[in-house]
Amino acid sequence: MAEGDPYVRASFRLALADREFRALWAADLLSIVGDQFARVALSLLVYDRTGSALLTGLAFAATYLPTMIGGLTLGWLADRFDRRGVMITVDLVRAAMAALMAIPGSPVGAVIAPVVVISLLHPVFRGAQMATLRAVLTDPALFKMGSSLRTVTLQAGQVLGFAAGGSVVGLTSPSVALLIDAATFIASSALLLSLRKRPVEGGAAKRSPLNGITIVLGDRRLRALIGVQALVGCYVASEAVAAPYARAIGGGAGATGLLLAAPAVGAVLGAYAAGWLRDRDSAALGPLVFVTGLPLLVCLALPGLWVSVALFALTGVALTATVVISTNLATLHAEERVRGHVMSAFNAVLMTTQGVGAAAGGWLASTRLGPAAAISVLAAAGMACAVAVGISWRRAERLGSSLLPVHGDSSREHDR
Repeated sequence: MAEGDPYVRASFRLALADREFRALWAADLLSIVGDQFARVALSLLVYDRTGSALLTGLAFAATYLPTMIGGLTLGWLADRFDRRGVMITVDLVRAAMAALMAIPGSPVGAVIAPVVVISLLHPVFRGAQMATLRAVLTDPALFKMGSSLRTVTLQAGQVLGFAAGGSVVGLTSPSVALLIDAATFIASSALLLSLRKRPVEGGAAKRSPLNGITIVLGDRRLRALIGVQALVGCYVASEAVAAPYARAIGGGAGATGLLLAAPAVGAVLGAYAAGWLRDRDSAALGPLVFVTGLPLLVCLALPGLWVSVALFALTGVALTATVVISTNLATLHAEERVRGHVMSAFNAVLMTTQGVGAAAGGWLASTRLGPAAAISVLAAAGMACAVAVGISWRRAERLGSSLLPVHGDSSREHDR
C-alpha cells in the first residue's frame, strides 16, 4: 500500500478526531518524554554520588526489572477499579516519587527506592491504558491504527526525551530534570480527567492477584503472543552493548550515539508498518519475530559504522512492528473485564525481558566473545526460539482458544 493511501490517512485522522484518544495519546507522550529525562538524570545522579558503575547499572536496571513483580501481582487493579481513576492515581504517585528523587543530597538508597515504586506501578498504568484505548476505539481496525500512531509518537518522544534530558541535565542539574519528570506525570493526570468513567463489568479479576498470568497461560493465543514479547530481550541486547561495539568497529562516543538512535528511528517506521499491515498482521507475526534477528547476525563481521547503523535500524523496524502487532492482537483477544490485568502481565514480560536481555548482552560482551559476537549469539538464540513461537502461534490461530475455560469464565469453552 502506498504511503498516501487514503485508508491510512483517514484512519490516523479518525483516531485523532476522537477526544478521548487525543487525551490518552497526549498524556502518554508527556509521560514518555519525562521518563527519558528521569533515566538520564538517574544515571548521572547515582554515578556522581557514588562513582560506581555497578550501582549506576543497578539503578538503571531498577527502571525495568521490578515491572515483572508489579505486572503479575498488581495488574488486577486495572480491572478491579475504574481504569481512569487507576491511571490518574498511578500518575500522581509517580509524580510524588520523582519529586522525592529530586531532593538534593539524598542517599543513593533514597533515590533508588522511588524508582522501584515507579517501576512496580508502570505495568498497572499500561494495563489500564491499553484496556481504555480498546474501549475508546471500539472498531478493531481503528484500534490498530490508533495503537500504531501512538507508538510512532512515543518512539519519537523517546528520542526527544533522551536528547532534551541530556541537555537539561548538562545546563542545570539532575534534580531539575527529575522535577520536570514529576511535572509531566501531573500534566498527564490532568489530561486523563477528560476521559469518561467506565466501570468494569464482572468480577473475574477480583479472585486472585495472579489471575492475569493464569489467564494468559490458559489460552493458546495469549501464550503464543506473550512468548513473542519474551523474545524481545534477545534483540535489544544490541543497544545495551552499543558503546563497546562502537569501539570494536573503530568509533567513539559519536558512533555510540548513532547506534543508539538507529533503533529508535527504525521503531517509528516499524510502528507505521504495523498499522499498514492491518488485517494481515496475524499472518505476518511469525515471520516478523524470526527475521528481526537477521540484521544482527551481520554484526559478527564488524561491518563498519554506517552499515551497523543500518543493521540496528532494520532491527528496530522489525522489532517494533512485532511488539505492536502482538500487543494489539492480545488486547483484542482478551475479554474486556480482565483486559487490564492481561495487558499488565504482557507489559511486565516485555519490560523485564529487556532488562534481562541487556544484562545478558553486557555479560557476554565482557567475556572472550566480545560485543559483536554477543549481539549475534543472542540474536541467533532469539531466532531459534522464534521458530517455536511462530509454530505455536500458527497452531493457536488454527485451533482457536484452549479447550480449558479461560478469562475467568467457567461457562466459556470456545473462542468467540
